[in-house]
Amino acid sequence: MPQAPNILYIVLPEGERTAGLRRAVELARRTKGRLHLCSFVHDGLIEVATVRSNADIAYRARRDFVSEHMDKLRTLAVELADGRFEVECEAIWAPVPHEAILTKAIEIRADYVVKNVHHEPAIRRMFFSPLDFRLARLLPCALMLVGPNAPACPERILAAVDVLADDGVSDESLNSRVMQVATAVAEYTDARLDLVSVAPYLPMNPRSAIYTTAAYDETIIRHVKAFHAFVDRHQIPNDRCHRLVGLPAQCIADLVERHKVDMVVVGNIYRNAWERMLLGSTAEALAQDLPCDLLVVKQRQFFDTLAQHLDLARIGAEVRREQPDLMRGEFA
Repeated sequence: MPQAPNILYIVLPEGERTAGLRRAVELARRTKGRLHLCSFVHDGLIEVATVRSNADIAYRARRDFVSEHMDKLRTLAVELADGRFEVECEAIWAPVPHEAILTKAIEIRADYVVKNVHHEPAIRRMFFSPLDFRLARLLPCALMLVGPNAPACPERILAAVDVLADDGVSDESLNSRVMQVATAVAEYTDARLDLVSVAPYLPMNPRSAIYTTAAYDETIIRHVKAFHAFVDRHQIPNDRCHRLVGLPAQCIADLVERHKVDMVVVGNIYRNAWERMLLGSTAEALAQDLPCDLLVVKQRQFFDTLAQHLDLARIGAEVRREQPDLMRGEFA
């Protein structure tokens, strides 16, 4: 990205120093970007009081609750500010977290949203919450989901593209966008960048009821040609390119394990509920299998697509209406 990015970091309510915070801070330092520390907080008892109690008392309770988190954020921001990047902090009352985060990301024109995720202890996989899935579907900017043991900077990044979906020629294509963001992050963090594309065993179009051997062979041939054209177009060294055949999410997860990848960059498009049930999503499937961080990228025109399906003005107005009157904290 040519200009210094806006980085929105979602602070845990407990205010813990996490791998996600280290990643957001290091990214801000290396890019000389602006770091926005935001807590999205809510308390059910206060919400009930808002309905049942005196309106003024309910407002004060919400304001004091948010103010307590704001004080913690100010302290954290002062500790982090070192003159090499800008820091802003804000605590936001968020009865519907994904709507509050979406509104904030749009408001500050975020380039990255950084959020902590958890590992499932039994199988060492990432554990993604329903909020993570909603953000992966709706945020128009890049969403970086960071595990608890992740390094401050990834040392090895894997860009996953579907060369059969688009040719990656146009800067507006999703494959091109994945490579642009993956390349930028790799440059920021001095990481090695590899490329992977997986040809599926079965056609992705569910209406293809008949899948013959000839059709399978044709798909593989098309995938080989498209993959090599993509590699040549983006000038990726051959020893960093991986063309696989199988179930995309599983193949990528296995590759991550073998090569000790720290972060996978994958594209995601807008799908309604019916399309998600019918077609699934590689990004969401990866969330079930990856043992590393995930960076979800959208097309440049994704905001326009989102605005066609969601009333963003109404959502933003509702989020802002819920906020108590508090000052933001800004630090150099």
